[in-house]
Amino acid sequence: MEITLIKKAGIRQKNKKMNIVIKFLRKWAKLIDRVYMLLIIARLRLFLKNKPRFSLSHVRVLGYNIFLNDPRSFYFEFIHIFKNEIYGFHSEKERPYIIDGGGFIGASCLYFKKKYPKANILVFEPDNNALFILRKNIEANKLDNVTVVEMGLFDKEGEISFLPDNTDGGKIDTGGMHKIKVTRLSNYINSEIDFLKLNIEGAELNVFEDLDQNDKFKYIRGLCIEYHSFKRQKQNLDKILSILTKNNFRYYISNFENSPKGNFKSDENTQFYLLVYAKNIAV
Repeated sequence: MEITLIKKAGIRQKNKKMNIVIKFLRKWAKLIDRVYMLLIIARLRLFLKNKPRFSLSHVRVLGYNIFLNDPRSFYFEFIHIFKNEIYGFHSEKERPYIIDGGGFIGASCLYFKKKYPKANILVFEPDNNALFILRKNIEANKLDNVTVVEMGLFDKEGEISFLPDNTDGGKIDTGGMHKIKVTRLSNYINSEIDFLKLNIEGAELNVFEDLDQNDKFKYIRGLCIEYHSFKRQKQNLDKILSILTKNNFRYYISNFENSPKGNFKSDENTQFYLLVYAKNIAV
């Protein structure tokens, strides 16, 4: 009996030491990953800094061949998506189903495929200039199971005015000179969605109201939307959050900036963006 207890104590001591070693190695692995990413960003910045804005360029990074149409906007997009992992989510599935609303040139799609190589991704993008590069990036990197819908997301079917800006900030606007096709996201959701990402430049509430009216939130496990508060436009974040609460989602709001707008000095000319993360607690 005494020998057995001594053996068990020895095993526990070994396990404790092993756990300490594992924790130490994990910390070092994370540190190495951070340093590696900082080196990549420094290299990327050096490569892109002399590239003229709104010019077609190409860069090889993280094993990807990436075509881009604006070096400056891609640089910040890369930091947000690949370094800060603003679209990071956890799934036990080998093939999670992801909807990417506002795919632009495909940076978010490339990130999802880096994280889940066998993921099925449905991408919506209405801007013809972005679509050309999006398809090049999908083909150049041989991405499987990626479907592109050449339409924007709204609360109706048809055409609507669009104001492109040659970055990821093109938006639906009554003063826009271009016309794009739009569709309802509810038409595409009839089974479980592991992650919904929306960066649709101000059409968030329109899409949310469509999903709510058609009882589609029950299929969505988790989501991240970029909320846009544009100059001289009425804010509607409260309505978006109310829809999430109504549909059994717990949400978290994050700011892109290191510090928020201070002392409540914001006025109608202040423009800002927020990330809203939410998880369906009913599934």
